[in-house]
Amino acid sequence: MWHEEIYAAWTAREGPWSDWVKPALFTQVQRAATSGATRDMSAAPPDVRWAPRSGDGIALVVDLPGPESVACGIALLSAGYQPVPLFNTLGATNAAIRVEEIVLSLVDAAAMVRQAASRFTHNTPPAFLLDSNRLSAPRPGPGAYDNRWMVFPQDFPSGNLLQAHGLREAMVVTRGTIDPDLDQVLRRWARTGLRLTRKSIAPDEPVQEHRTRSAFSPSWILPWLLVSLGLRQNAAGGFGGLVPVPTEGSGYA
Repeated sequence: MWHEEIYAAWTAREGPWSDWVKPALFTQVQRAATSGATRDMSAAPPDVRWAPRSGDGIALVVDLPGPESVACGIALLSAGYQPVPLFNTLGATNAAIRVEEIVLSLVDAAAMVRQAASRFTHNTPPAFLLDSNRLSAPRPGPGAYDNRWMVFPQDFPSGNLLQAHGLREAMVVTRGTIDPDLDQVLRRWARTGLRLTRKSIAPDEPVQEHRTRSAFSPSWILPWLLVSLGLRQNAAGGFGGLVPVPTEGSGYA
């Protein structure tokens, strides 16, 4: 039941965005706890003085390496945001992306999220948490566990719903470029009238306007090509599956 308690903390009924929390990694709590994975408990909390005020009508999308994304989301609690984990993959011993540290970070932060939930209201803005490494891992070979993943528009609230909660802008917080899968989410939001901006996690970097790619750009179509060419969705929800091992004379097992 431990993983259910952790999940319940992150999906408190007071949170207006709790319905979008992805459950996949919360099923991995016991496996992560016994994996030998560690995290730096001495690290200072991220500096989020750059964050807009919670009443400014801005939704955040934090697209950083997984554990850093969780740490940033927790720091944003004090700025009046509800962190919303969207990690939609599973782990394994031979996985392409190591998720154990992300899981343990979610466990460590559960109590703080539960405590802050009493302050959530209809107008609390979201900070959607992503792992910027979700598509960057090399394609794994036969016998490995391919848990690369991507986001879709249905993983997020619609632009109209965001605006119904008083939000007029979506700001992506990142260290690099915005991947095509997230870009097509932003494109849908822009069509509903949301302003799009981009902010480097570095405190002194200015906020920049974000212009999405054309709908007919090859880079916009890439996410769907990646799904058809190799990303592995599983029946339990989310991404993650073994890469088949070739058998003699019959292609793939």
